[in-house]
Amino acid sequence: MIKAELIYFVAVVIAIVIIAINAAAIAETILRLMSPVAFVKNRVGGLKGYGRCPNCDNSWYWKESKSVTFKRSAFVSKGVLICADCLQTPRGLNPERIAEALAKSQWNKEEVTLARKAIEQLMAA
Repeated sequence: MIKAELIYFVAVVIAIVIIAINAAAIAETILRLMSPVAFVKNRVGGLKGYGRCPNCDNSWYWKESKSVTFKRSAFVSKGVLICADCLQTPRGLNPERIAEALAKSQWNKEEVTLARKAIEQLMAA
């Protein structure tokens, strides 16, 4: 009987942890949307085929883009588009989120790593 109660207790604790993690992710998404106006603008941008800032997830439909460049080789440079608002406060950039977004956009691992290093250097400056 004690084992069954213990298993039930552990299962309940695990369920609560999973719910808390999902709630945090949902809250983060809601905060990133910022306002009903941003929500509508992002949806319109999505319907029109615009991409999104990899840091704040707002659509290029209504956000001005800037670039963080990095060198792939001695002759080749590449840039990560990040919205001007996010670049105004470089310490607010989230390198993990940006790296995940670039990987989802089918960037290769080497480019994701180089882009992440460039963003971390920008944040440290």
